[in-house]
Amino acid sequence: MVRNRRSRSIVILVLLGALLEPLGHQLAYLLRYGPSQAARVEAVGAHTYFPRLASFTTITVALVLAAALLVALGVRLTLGRRSTSTPGIGRIFFVLAAVQCGLFAIQESVEAAAIQATPDFLIIALLAFSAQLPVAAVATWLVSRLHGILALAPEAARVILALRLPRPARPIRLQPRPGLVTGAASRAPRQHPRRGPPLPV
Repeated sequence: MVRNRRSRSIVILVLLGALLEPLGHQLAYLLRYGPSQAARVEAVGAHTYFPRLASFTTITVALVLAAALLVALGVRLTLGRRSTSTPGIGRIFFVLAAVQCGLFAIQESVEAAAIQATPDFLIIALLAFSAQLPVAAVATWLVSRLHGILALAPEAARVILALRLPRPARPIRLQPRPGLVTGAASRAPRQHPRRGPPLPV
């Protein structure tokens, strides 16, 4: 059970690192070429695919972050200020940094090979260190803060589903008092024995 949970968390971190890599890629090109040239360089030649990829990943990361914040707010409102233990920050940062730097190196090498150029691994390493690692550090901080709250989401959902609405009040039925029934019965015509001559035997 613990092994399955750990492997599932690693898969989630790998996917998160893959989504964060284009953000680090944008930051790397901003640091290398400056704000005025970065957008032009990323949209020509072997980088023509990158603007669409960057837009897709930026929107996806924003939606995931917004959904996580909404779920965390719901957990806080349902269970109060509770949280569970979070995985080690070092492990989170290592997985994110490894995925982001690895994808960045592969991406830059493939782009260089596409234009028949030799990849400059020193520049790639410097850009990965100065751009991908800060993005991974910020993501690690967010994940460590939200993980302890989001882990309580199933419990909060069970609490919400267990809430029952108050039952509607039963309609009041008017019933006559027993005394009134007795009085009405007493006012009914009484049956007296018949008076008169005796009946023939």
